[in-house]
Amino acid sequence: MHHRWLQFDYCFGKMKILLLLASVVALVTGRAETGSLAHKKLLLNLPTVDVDETYIAKQQKVFALLQHVHQIDTKSDYYKIGVAYDIKANIGDYTNKTAVEEFLRQYEKSSFLWKRMIFTSFETDMRKEAISLYNILYYAKDFETFYKTASWARVHMNEGMFVYSFNIALTHRKDTASLILPAPFEIFPYLFVNNEALQRMQNVKMREGELDPLENISKEVYGKFTVYRVYANYTDIEAWQNNEVRLAYLTEDIGLNTYYYNFHTMFPFWMMGDQLGSLKKHRGEIYYNVHQQLLARYYLERLVNGLDEIEKLAWDSPITTGYHPTMTHLLGMPLSQRDDYHKIQAKQYENLLEIVKTHEIQFLECVHVGKYSDHGGLHVDLRTPEAINFVGNYWQSNPDAYSHDMPRDYYEVLARKILGGTPKSVHPIKKYLAPYTTEQLSFDGVRISKLKVSHLVTYYDEYDFEATNAVYYKTESLQKVPYGFQVTQLRLNHEPFDVKVTIESNVTTDAVLKIFLAPKYDSDGNKIAIENNWMNFVQLDWFVLKVREGKNVIVRNSKEFYGYKEDSIPVRDIISLMEEKKVPRDMYGNSTAFPNRLMLPRGTHGGYPVQVFAILYPYVPLPASDKLTKKFYQDDKPLGYPFDRPLDHTVWYQPNMEMTDTLIKHNGPLNPKHNWEKIWAGGDEVPVA
Repeated sequence: MHHRWLQFDYCFGKMKILLLLASVVALVTGRAETGSLAHKKLLLNLPTVDVDETYIAKQQKVFALLQHVHQIDTKSDYYKIGVAYDIKANIGDYTNKTAVEEFLRQYEKSSFLWKRMIFTSFETDMRKEAISLYNILYYAKDFETFYKTASWARVHMNEGMFVYSFNIALTHRKDTASLILPAPFEIFPYLFVNNEALQRMQNVKMREGELDPLENISKEVYGKFTVYRVYANYTDIEAWQNNEVRLAYLTEDIGLNTYYYNFHTMFPFWMMGDQLGSLKKHRGEIYYNVHQQLLARYYLERLVNGLDEIEKLAWDSPITTGYHPTMTHLLGMPLSQRDDYHKIQAKQYENLLEIVKTHEIQFLECVHVGKYSDHGGLHVDLRTPEAINFVGNYWQSNPDAYSHDMPRDYYEVLARKILGGTPKSVHPIKKYLAPYTTEQLSFDGVRISKLKVSHLVTYYDEYDFEATNAVYYKTESLQKVPYGFQVTQLRLNHEPFDVKVTIESNVTTDAVLKIFLAPKYDSDGNKIAIENNWMNFVQLDWFVLKVREGKNVIVRNSKEFYGYKEDSIPVRDIISLMEEKKVPRDMYGNSTAFPNRLMLPRGTHGGYPVQVFAILYPYVPLPASDKLTKKFYQDDKPLGYPFDRPLDHTVWYQPNMEMTDTLIKHNGPLNPKHNWEKIWAGGDEVPVA
């Protein structure tokens, strides 16, 4: 969800932008001073990048298009442009005329999803419509045409479909890729907040701002603007007797879900690889690595909470763990749910199950013989390290997994339909690769003599996010809403920590240092042998450095770690930053980095034992032309190296490696739950007349 603006005349640009900033600040309801102490601390230490006036002008249009997406602001610029713009009359302003003609044919037949209906990219017809809308946005010849097309779509198209297609087009257009995508939880708060909290917001709105002390909402006034703060918890383990709910602070975390949302925005399963540029040849490997790392991170959190090993999924057996999100769409329909010990109804999903099972069996047969072939002429040797790119493509079932003339079904889509929300984990194909040899792992003349980690401490802190888009306002109020809403949740975080690596070298050379975190014991308390633990290492850092002859002492702070980002901040705060011609560094463009605050699993009061591993190896750079790839790679090694394949423990520990044991401690309560009594005194008080 990113968009750009028309350029302003140079002479009047600065004055116009300042006026525009003032109007949009009013539009998005808020000031930078709002929020908890933790939020103010975040803003104070936020890394930023400088932007120019043209960038700022475009960014305002993006924010306006994505504000109150379920309502139309008839006084806005996008509305005036959207109702007047004629796509057909301007077909010459698109670089793919065929795509525009196809869109218009569909639209003129009134075949697109109606407004207010629930959109999902996992339903075939809706996906085709969204792709068609994406195409006219993507193929707009310049930003002006892009903005006019987006304005037209904002007025005429289904809200969810518009945001989906607009977001992906903005991310993949070269002239818009650096614009900021507002966090999805700010655009669609109701998909990230329990319905109980949403209902309390609606109650305040219906009472025109009057508070009920039983509803745990506070009122804060900042100048002429009022914010209602709603204190929200995660799914309650007391309400759902399911041990998996212990992990709700991770699985329901808005940052983790935004990370996965942004990943799918960057790599939609239906997108042709040619639109990914140089990332096409790495698409499958990135897909595989993202899911493998998510699984490893999830496993760590399970162990800390005393849960069993991750169960393998069998289509013919009941699914032990249910899924009970207490969330609803804005119009009141609940999100998909699944009971504990859910048994897949064979008759209902007979055809889908057959396709999914065939997909899996075909892959296993190919792994057994070591090669894959299809009738379209595609041949892949599965015994090579490069095959992982194909494997990731295969399980995502994206267009690069098959010959272009081959029919296909999207495995991920079918699995979600059968399971009610969650696809099967990626197949561990890499266990079939040969382990690295001594020659491949070693680094002549260089060794790590010491590895030291400072104290690892986790805690929960309050995080505020904008939820004003979760309620409806009168049309005449959309230009300047009378008051806004924020949700405050307790989220997992950690104290900054250092990793100190001492290196002894006989040469001066360029090198790469990687740092990983892994469990030491399994769910039964048994120490995990390294040859059985390689899939459980979570990457913490990955960077290039110059190693000098002699002793080198490298200290890396967790705030510097590669592949992690700071929290997203609300649009209102971004607008305040833009008054200084700055924007948040970690929101600049579509960030596919992992939330820094979730780097460590929650510790225990006594300290949970883990292992930290470091490896130093020779640096081989990526090709200079591979600019997009550098967003995901620091060198030419496979993602996850050296834990991207099984280990031979007889040759594993080399002088350029080091491992140390440490503990993760947790400060404060283990259950991140707001204590309502501390927020409101009185509880069952009878209102005084």
